[in-house]
Amino acid sequence: MIAWLTAHSHMARCDDDLIVLDAARDAYLQIPDPGRALQPGAGGLLTGPEDILTALAAEGLVSRRGPAPRRPLPPQPTAPHPAIVSWRLPLDVWRVLAAVRGPVASQGDIPTVSPSRRVAAVADSARTASVIATYQGMLPFITPQGECLWRARLLGAALARSGVKADWVFGVKTWPFAAHCWLQIGPYALDDDPDRIGLYTPIMAV
Repeated sequence: MIAWLTAHSHMARCDDDLIVLDAARDAYLQIPDPGRALQPGAGGLLTGPEDILTALAAEGLVSRRGPAPRRPLPPQPTAPHPAIVSWRLPLDVWRVLAAVRGPVASQGDIPTVSPSRRVAAVADSARTASVIATYQGMLPFITPQGECLWRARLLGAALARSGVKADWVFGVKTWPFAAHCWLQIGPYALDDDPDRIGLYTPIMAV
């Protein structure tokens, strides 16, 4: 049988497990699937046994009505984005950092706090590098620093103010289970080390 992930649900395979992210509820579901009975496909397509799909549908995670719009997952980044110090941007970026206060409560908040002023043009690499350098220089003076959601929110807002679009990507790993998020543009990681990011399987991009 076939079904499609709903607009707020996302899925990734980690070895013999499937991880489902219910972004609306800020909840992860880990489904052991050693026989690979469930097969995720492009566009949120999911094929598998009727009883499992029915159970997922009862939780609002899949639908039989057809695919829901979703942002494609970018390739995993392979290199950090260069950072170039510029004395023209600190005040502008500081205003963004001062305005974006407090941690992101959950994935359910992401649509309201993610960078919304995306531009169609290709990002200006030099300007992106300047924003990243300014952000990195200010981060030690701003708390909390350890939360990936909070850090991505800050840098994403600063980039958006400068007219730069970035993918906000969420990833998962198992044994033990952990979730992480980061910003990237194409193959470049903006706020984390690519080797650390490589430990996680992307599950959602906004």
